[in-house]
Amino acid sequence: MQNKILAPLLLVATLLLSGCDQGSAAANEKIAELEKRLEEIDQRLAHNARMDVTVDSSVATLLGKENMFTRAYLTPTGSGFEVIKTEYGSITVSIKDIRPYADGSQATFSIGNPLAANVSPYTLVVEYGPPWSDKYKSVPEWQAQTRKTVHTPTAPLEAGAWNIVKVNLPGIKPEALGRIEVYIEASGLSMRTDN
Repeated sequence: MQNKILAPLLLVATLLLSGCDQGSAAANEKIAELEKRLEEIDQRLAHNARMDVTVDSSVATLLGKENMFTRAYLTPTGSGFEVIKTEYGSITVSIKDIRPYADGSQATFSIGNPLAANVSPYTLVVEYGPPWSDKYKSVPEWQAQTRKTVHTPTAPLEAGAWNIVKVNLPGIKPEALGRIEVYIEASGLSMRTDN
C-alpha cells in the first residue's frame, strides 16, 4: 500500500522538479539576456562619456575660431590648464575648486603669469553654463543658457607665479555647471624698478 501511494508522489515530485529545472533554465536564459543588455548599456554610457569629451573639446570651434586662443575652455571636473593669449603674452588658467556659494557657485582659479611683469589692472571675464545634453535641440539653444560675470581683482597677476582668484558664478549650482569659459582683459603691465 505504501508503494502505491509513494509511486504517484515520486512521479509528482519528479514532474515538479523537472519543471523547476525548466524554470531555472528559463530564468538563467533571462538573466543572460539581461546581463547582455546591461553590457550594451555600459558600452553606450562609455561612448556617451567619450562624446562629452569630444563636445567639450569642440566648444572652441562651435563658439567661433576667433576666440580659440584668447579664451580658456574649462570643465568643472577637468584637470591641467589652458593657455590664454593676451596682447602682453600668454597667461595660463586652471580650475582649482568649485563650491556652492549663495544662489550659485564660487570658482577658484589658479592663474599662472609666466611673464617677467605683473599684469595690472586686468579683468577676468567668466562665461559659464550647463553641460551639453540631449534636452537641447541645438547648439544655439544650449548657448542661450550661458551666463556671464566680470571680476576685476585689486591685486595684480604677480609675475612668474600662480595667482589664486575667486569668482562668484551666480545662478547655477556646482552640480549643474558643465562648462566654463575664461578670458582676460589686461590693460597694463608693471615691472620692478631698480633705483
